[in-house]
Amino acid sequence: MGRRGKSITRQLLFAIRQLLWAGLLTLLTQFGGVLWLLLLPFRKIRPYRYPVFLVVYLLATVFLIPPLACLGGRVPLPVFSSDVVKPESLWFAFLNRHYVRPALGDALQTVGENLQLRYPEAVIYYMDAGFPFINGYPLEPHFSHRDGKKVDISLYWTRKSDGKLVAGSPSPIGYGACAAPLPGEYDYNTECRKKGFGTLLWIAAWRLLSGMKMPIRSMDRELGN
Repeated sequence: MGRRGKSITRQLLFAIRQLLWAGLLTLLTQFGGVLWLLLLPFRKIRPYRYPVFLVVYLLATVFLIPPLACLGGRVPLPVFSSDVVKPESLWFAFLNRHYVRPALGDALQTVGENLQLRYPEAVIYYMDAGFPFINGYPLEPHFSHRDGKKVDISLYWTRKSDGKLVAGSPSPIGYGACAAPLPGEYDYNTECRKKGFGTLLWIAAWRLLSGMKMPIRSMDRELGN
C-alpha cells in the first residue's frame, strides 16, 4: 500500500472513530454527539481537546440546553434547588436525562412537599426521565420515556438494624438493585438469575435486544405506581 493509500486509510479510520464517539454520546445524552462533531476542528489542540469538549458540554448543559428545552415544552428536574426532589445520581443531570413536561415537574414537587409533611426525612430521588428535545426521541434502554411524561423513582430503603430510612439507593446509579418481591409478586430477580442474568441491571439490555415486553418490578417505578 502506497503513501496515498495509507493516508486514505487513516482518514477513514478517523472518520469511523469520530462517528462512533458521536453515536455513543447521542445515545447517552442526545445532543452530545452533535457537539462532539461541531468541536472536531479543535481536535488538533492536544492534549486539550477532551477538556475543551467537557467544558463546552458543561456550559451548554447548564446555560444553553434548559432555555432551549423550555421552548419545546420541557424543563429539567431540580438538581440542587429543591429539598424534596433530587437526582439519585448527578449522572442523570450530567447526561441531560432529567427533562420532563412542566406539569410532571410540578407534580413531583407537590408530592414531595406533601410527603415531607408526613415523613420529614423523605426525599423523592429520581433517575431517568427524558431528554430535552423532540417528542418520540428514544431514551435507551427504556421503551416509554419519549414524551416527557415519564420518570423513574428510586424506592425507599431502610436499614435492617434499626429500620431507619437510608438516603438514596444501595446502587450508585439507582438501577441494578432490587427489593424482595411482596407476597404474590413475580420474583424477577430469581427467575432472571436462573436464565443466566447476574442482576436486574442487564434486563434492560436484554429487553432492548430481544423486544421483551414483560414489566420490571425493581427500582424502576413510575410516579403513581
